[in-house]
Amino acid sequence: MTVSVSIPRKSGTSERTRRVCALLLALTAGSAAGAADLVDHNGFEACWSKAITKVAFLDLVQATINDKTFCVSEVSGSSSGYNYDACNTAACPGNAVGCPVTVHAGSFTGDFGTGDFSATGTADNVSVPVSYSGFGSGSCTILFSNIGLAYAPSYLVSPDGNNGDYMVSLTQSSVMVTSSDASVNLPADLTCPLLLNLFKGAIIDQAQTTASDNWAPLLAADTVGESVCPLTP
Repeated sequence: MTVSVSIPRKSGTSERTRRVCALLLALTAGSAAGAADLVDHNGFEACWSKAITKVAFLDLVQATINDKTFCVSEVSGSSSGYNYDACNTAACPGNAVGCPVTVHAGSFTGDFGTGDFSATGTADNVSVPVSYSGFGSGSCTILFSNIGLAYAPSYLVSPDGNNGDYMVSLTQSSVMVTSSDASVNLPADLTCPLLLNLFKGAIIDQAQTTASDNWAPLLAADTVGESVCPLTP
């Protein structure tokens, strides 16, 4: 439960008095403690002078994921009598082992009351080297193309003590693969096409986890702690 405290500002109010008021607000406002800092420094405007607009906030969210490259780590497993090892070459920046994936995002929309936002996007083609053994052994490269993505970040939101909403913390940074095509590159391999569905699911799961986990600190650093105002229209 969030408690809002309104303290009228009188002419001649001392700096010490205003700081005491801010402290009282911090103690009673719970998760909206960030608003106390805004009160202390910005007075009682309709929107805090530190607040950003809804459009600016949504642009910040988009910028944290758009055109970013993440590294999907090596994926190994067993299924149907085969052992497989994918993304097992030093293809990522810094010669890290894994598969680099560059993602893009469209404009975000969302509800500043609930803190739930969303956007769609795409990823560049991803080449996945695969080695396998079992009933047979060999290697090939799977190409993932026409990749569609869905982004669904969520925040814990609190009233900022004025007319806006304060982004208290990030609760979710979900990235989901909504569609993709996969094909086996030359040289031709008779086994890889048969095992493609086994590799595909594991690699997509790993890609989603990697993107979500790596997006979270970027998103939190740029957007958490922002006060958004005005909320209408």
